Amino acid sequence: MAHNPQTEMEKQLARMLLSLPTVLQQAEETLNPHLLTSYLYELSKSFSQFYENCPVAGEKDAEVKRARVMLVTKTKGVIEVVMRDILGIRVLKRM
Repeated sequence: MAHNPQTEMEKQLARMLLSLPTVLQQAEETLNPHLLTSYLYELSKSFSQFYENCPVAGEKDAEVKRARVMLVTKTKGVIEVVMRDILGIRVLKRM
């Protein structure tokens, strides 16, 4: 079975998204809010690599496209919740 770097990037991004509860718990227990900003930075890096290397809109396979759109949507949601609801930072609609 050949190594698929796109699949690895998708898995890495999904693992980052799933690690949010652990990061929240650590930040709360240690009273270190910087853990959340570090998490957002690492999540953003992971998303950027994913988006650069894994076609979303141009993907021909409907199942793969649906999964990638879900990763994009979930990433956006996590960033918004952490920034707006937890850290109190206004989220821009467009950049």
